[in-house]
Amino acid sequence: VQSMCVEAAKRNWRVAVLNMRGCGNSPVISPRFFSAMRGSLEDVRETVRYMREELAGPRAPIAALGWSNGATIVNNYAAQQGAFDAKERVDLAATMCCPFDMPMAD
Repeated sequence: VQSMCVEAAKRNWRVAVLNMRGCGNSPVISPRFFSAMRGSLEDVRETVRYMREELAGPRAPIAALGWSNGATIVNNYAAQQGAFDAKERVDLAATMCCPFDMPMAD
């Protein structure tokens, strides 16, 4: 993730990383836990909304990239974003190494 962010920054792209609750050495300080299959989309929606309102602006494209369990979250987000407010939608989604059958991959 860090090397991809460095390369994006070299291209003058603005970069943000969302670590899910309890992942990436972040403490769990809320009653909600991380779930790649469900429950994490509200965190992504809030992040995208914040980026549009406070950082990028309404016209700047926002891309969501996900690896492994993060890919599951990005796929779920992309599939459901038609029901989201325009400020919560991403313009591009890409995923790598997505575990399509999470119970089997466990």
